[in-house]
Amino acid sequence: MPIVIQPSASVERGLWVRGWGAVAKGDLVLIDAPDAVIGLLDRHGRHGHTRLLKPVAGLVGQTVRCDESGLVIDGVRLAPTARVTSQGEAMPVFGMDRVLQPGEAWLLAEGVLTSVDSRCFGPVVLDEAQGPYRLWWSWDR
Repeated sequence: MPIVIQPSASVERGLWVRGWGAVAKGDLVLIDAPDAVIGLLDRHGRHGHTRLLKPVAGLVGQTVRCDESGLVIDGVRLAPTARVTSQGEAMPVFGMDRVLQPGEAWLLAEGVLTSVDSRCFGPVVLDEAQGPYRLWWSWDR
């Protein structure tokens, strides 16, 4: 899918176009929502086949610790973890304390506490992701 319409606030809302080249930290990738969060997304109005556009926060060789106290990558605290959604439903927290392996990435929408990202479902396999994506047009500007 070369163009994505991003309606949620986890990244800038607008039209995103697939670029080329290797995915780097800070790039956005498009993934199919992992099974662990499909039910949550369905209950919050994102029915059917759901794709998520998220920034890459961690890549191979980086140490990721994620638990109910927050997310730390390479010793730097990057974000808290949400306990409940904006509607009061429990948010899943993926517990992890290990080094990312080749082909893995950690996704994080910084500044969006209730974003459904790797804090909820863990690392993703980059071979199953599409990207990088670049902002083409924003309706927030």
